[in-house]
Amino acid sequence: MPEEIVHRFNELSSKGEIKTFSKNFSAKINEYPNVSAFFMDTLSLLGAKEKTKYEIDLVVEEVFTNVAKFAYSTEGDCFISIISCGNIIKITFTDSGVKFNPLDKEDPDILASAENRDIGGLGIFMVKKLCDFVCYEYVNDTNNLILYKEL
Repeated sequence: MPEEIVHRFNELSSKGEIKTFSKNFSAKINEYPNVSAFFMDTLSLLGAKEKTKYEIDLVVEEVFTNVAKFAYSTEGDCFISIISCGNIIKITFTDSGVKFNPLDKEDPDILASAENRDIGGLGIFMVKKLCDFVCYEYVNDTNNLILYKEL
């Protein structure tokens, strides 16, 4: 059950085994290299395997790019936190843009031909497949996409 990773994370964090890294970024496409560097540096500090770093980089590119493209009609920020407990990380993307839960969209039919498939949804589908658990919260007028991944 995917939610089990959340319970394990909470159990570890209640024992005080926490490392927290966070940074605020301008929600602009050209900021992505800085976001990626933040993740790669943090994951290296945490001893993540290369395969895990690559998977997380794909996820981060998808999520951050969507925030940069769609969250704001003008300028805005994307606050990112990475919390590590044992061998689990919890990544939270927070923005105060337009309320949007990307998990509301049905998963695409990946077996359908491109001509018969709806546009959109492949990115968040990939995020859900590469992470152990993904959830969304709208709290205090902010979108919070929360990702859990075992290192």
